Amino acid sequence: MIYYIIISLKLLAENMRNIEIGPHQWHEKFKECLGKEFSDEEYFSVHHLLVLCYMIQCNAYNNKHKEKVYKILKDFIDGKEPKEIMIENKKLFNGKNKAPILKNENEKSIFFDKWEKTIMDIRTDNAKDYCQDIKDWAFEVEKILNKEYSNKII
Repeated sequence: MIYYIIISLKLLAENMRNIEIGPHQWHEKFKECLGKEFSDEEYFSVHHLLVLCYMIQCNAYNNKHKEKVYKILKDFIDGKEPKEIMIENKKLFNGKNKAPILKNENEKSIFFDKWEKTIMDIRTDNAKDYCQDIKDWAFEVEKILNKEYSNKII
């Protein structure tokens, strides 16, 4: 778990420092969620889902890595552990790739009008509701991606 935390912090620091991805309200909510996660281990238990769902909905992954990232979300939904996924996808997560983030943070997602849930639907008042909301959000994002990509990535 410590390894995953260190890698997550490194990626966030390197790639999110001065980038505001997605609508301003989403970005503010994302920062609020990160604050909760990095100050409380119970909230942090769904960090991997928060980052993937947020970045997918904001269309932040470049085309070269999108399908791989969508597969990673499916692996999480299917119950794989974050550490196992990090090991399997080591090249994607190492510093040499500078993470798969687009430079054009305002590019509209091709799925923009398909989302039933967004980060704005996440309750942050207690860890139990927060974690459930993040999991529900991840299932919804994966469902949309699965529908759009059918057998291509899944």
